[in-house]
Amino acid sequence: MYLYTGSKGILARKNNIEPMLGHPLLYMKGDEAFSKNDVLVGWGKKSNTKQIKQKAQELGISYWQLEDGFIGYIGHPAKRRKGGFSYC
Repeated sequence: MYLYTGSKGILARKNNIEPMLGHPLLYMKGDEAFSKNDVLVGWGKKSNTKQIKQKAQELGISYWQLEDGFIGYIGHPAKRRKGGFSYC
């Protein structure tokens, strides 16, 4: 199972996201041969995530929507200058 994203912002957080989700995170180039176990990943409900969510539906694979800040407020991240992460 691989996680794919078209977001350079998500990819920049790869070192935090991979251990949390337990799977390799790769940049989606558009020519991948996805397996049914692969997952497309987007951030929040931004307009650019609609495209990757639609692509996941077309391919019949899962889409995971990442969010930040939810768990981060348990000991606010600004106080320790690190971003918080959560997943649903």
